[in-house]
Amino acid sequence: MFRRDGRDRFGLAVTLATVGIAEMTVEHYGAARRALEESAALSRDIGDNWALSLPLRNLGIVAFRQGDMAEAVKFLRETLLILRDLNERWFISRSLETMAEIFAHRGDYGRAARLFGAGEMLREAVGASVLPFYRTDYDCGVEAVRHGLGEQALREQWSEGRTMTLEEAISCALAESIWAAWTTSHGLRTVADALVGKRERRLAEREGFEPSVEFPLHTLSKRAPSTTRTSLRVFRISRLRASG
Repeated sequence: MFRRDGRDRFGLAVTLATVGIAEMTVEHYGAARRALEESAALSRDIGDNWALSLPLRNLGIVAFRQGDMAEAVKFLRETLLILRDLNERWFISRSLETMAEIFAHRGDYGRAARLFGAGEMLREAVGASVLPFYRTDYDCGVEAVRHGLGEQALREQWSEGRTMTLEEAISCALAESIWAAWTTSHGLRTVADALVGKRERRLAEREGFEPSVEFPLHTLSKRAPSTTRTSLRVFRISRLRASG
């Protein structure tokens, strides 16, 4: 309808973003990216930053799930800058939590915990929760932080994040020197590079996964000799819990 009409370009931009999100939830990342990129281009063309924040945020999530951390950071940085000006607190909370997931996979557990805490505080303030199709990413990130810090330190850092102002939380996520140093020294393209450290890599290889191949992170189990083809990230959570 929007394409035939040609007038409601805002509606078309939002619809395309919604289509992209729907494709992302079923792991059709190519289709998701195409719809989201078209939505972002149209949103830029009409000059609507609220509409633009929707595809940008989800392009960041697609890049994260595909193991391209540098691109994920690029999209999420722009998203947060836009949302800060719009004071869109629920969308800011989701973007902070995605940044936290990236920090968790990087191994910067303290920063991840603070951003998880800040995101949670913002979500609670607007009465929102983590949406089901983002839950696996969120739970995996939190579990990685718990394993990296320990329960006590996790609670302390998380609580510190909950006391941050909105500007402090955004600044924590956007710290230029941190991202510049990391993305310059890490061409994080393969799944092996996206995983946290050698221990996980050895674990993956021991269990029959092939993490050195460029697979999207959510479909890492494609070469696993398992009929269930459990996602390695879900599998990793269960192993961390068992070892804790």
